[in-house]
Order: sequence, then C-alpha cells, then structure tokens
Amino acid sequence: MTPYLRFILVAHNLEQTFSKQHDLDRKGLKLLEMISIHEALNQPLMTTEAIKLSEIGSSASIYQSLTRLKAKGLVTVVPHGVDRRVKYLSVTDVVRQYQSRLGSLLLASAENASKK
Repeated sequence: MTPYLRFILVAHNLEQTFSKQHDLDRKGLKLLEMISIHEALNQPLMTTEAIKLSEIGSSASIYQSLTRLKAKGLVTVVPHGVDRRVKYLSVTDVVRQYQSRLGSLLLASAENASKK
C-alpha cells in the first residue's frame, strides 16, 4: 500500500470515530473544515456567510447543521470586539484536537514515505 493510501485509510478511520462520537454527518464535518479554514486565514465566518456555502448544501440544511454543531459544543459564536451585534463562528478545542491529530498523521505519513 502506498503511503498516501495508508494515510487516507488511517484518516478515514479517525474521521469515522470522530463522527460517531459526536453524531456528525458529512455536512457537519465539511462545515467544521470550512469554519476552521476561515479562522486560520484570519477571515472568520459569520453565520450568514456560512449559510451561503452552497457547495455544502441548502441554506436551511446548513443552518440546521450549524445549530447541531453549536448544541454539541463543536462550534461557538464569538462576538466581534467593538460591534457586539457581529458574531463569528469558531470551532472549539475538541475540533482543534481532532484536526491536530489529522495533521500529525499527515506529517508521520510524509516522514515514513521519505525514509523509503
């Protein structure tokens, strides 16, 4: 098995475990990824912006997914400093730890591939 396929297999197993632990569907995982990416780029998403991510689903289904993610403690809403009416979406430490484990798997796979 190639290092890439080994990484995909292990990452898939980790994703399945995380999804089962938190009762997530694919849409929820994709929303967590998008919120995290925007946070990492210092361009956090507001709920209204997240709802417009049509590649993930309809506005109604995205809103329902966001509501579930908040209820499960995977996403929080953070008020903007000065204007408290503006609120950004942020993933919680639970999600950050999961993504950190995925990153570690990727690095380990790359290191193992370079040794061969």
